[in-house]
This record gives sequence, C-alpha cells and structure tokens, in this order.
Amino acid sequence: KVTSLNLSIDKLDSEAISIIMNHLPNSKIDNLDLGGNKVNDSISEFTKNIKGLKYLDLSFNEINDESAKTLKLLLENSDIEYLDLEGNCKLFGEVSYEVNLEGNSEDF
Repeated sequence: KVTSLNLSIDKLDSEAISIIMNHLPNSKIDNLDLGGNKVNDSISEFTKNIKGLKYLDLSFNEINDESAKTLKLLLENSDIEYLDLEGNCKLFGEVSYEVNLEGNSEDF
C-alpha cells in the first residue's frame, strides 16, 4: 500500500500527474511531493481520490493565481496540514513560503 509518493523534479505536467494518480484509485497517500514539476492547473483532478492527504509539496511548479483558486477549494475540503508553494513565481508574483495549515484556514 502506497502512503508516500515522491514525483519531484520529474518535469511532469498536470496531465501526466493525473494519469499516474488515476492508477492509484482511493489511495491512502498522506505525503505527496510534486515539487519541481510543471503543475499549473487541475490540482483538484489529481488529488480528489486521495483520502487523508496531510503533506502536499507543490514547490517550484507553475501554479498561477487561477489555479490557486482551485487550490483554495481543495484545502477547504481536505485534511492537508502542510502545503509548500515556494518558488511559484506566477503566483502573486514572487512567492517563497510554506504554509502550515494545522488548525488554520489560510486565505491566499
């Protein structure tokens, strides 16, 4: 049973990640590292089947303001406690931060 998945620095786009995640239906992954890829949209598409996701690393991707709206909806309906968005310069201009969501509801 897969509980941690590291797909970092593979230069995968959102479509490729969706294909991979669709092969892990109803997975119990609690740690998903997608840092250093080309994720820019469809975030909810590849995370919707993950139950109990706690740690999500989306650092150094191509997340923009539009995909951040989808991300906000995902966070409102998830168990995610840690989100890393460092290096997504298309998101609110230059951004370099990590968000600890444990017990908090952060606005972007």
